[in-house]
Amino acid sequence: MKAIVSSAAIFVGRNAVQLHGAIGMTEDCAIGHYYRRLFVIAHLFGNESAHLDRIARTPAPFWPTMP
Repeated sequence: MKAIVSSAAIFVGRNAVQLHGAIGMTEDCAIGHYYRRLFVIAHLFGNESAHLDRIARTPAPFWPTMP
């Protein structure tokens, strides 16, 4: 879940800065602050590729358990 949410958050942040142009990265506008915060949160406990690699290394059971 963190891989998906982090990727989406960075996408939204980059597009918000792009939409607002240069004003988006100044200290007068909060968009630049929120983008930097999203970037740090996205890389805090491992980035998207680290989580996807961990999921890929998890062995799946051969026979699924029946409820």
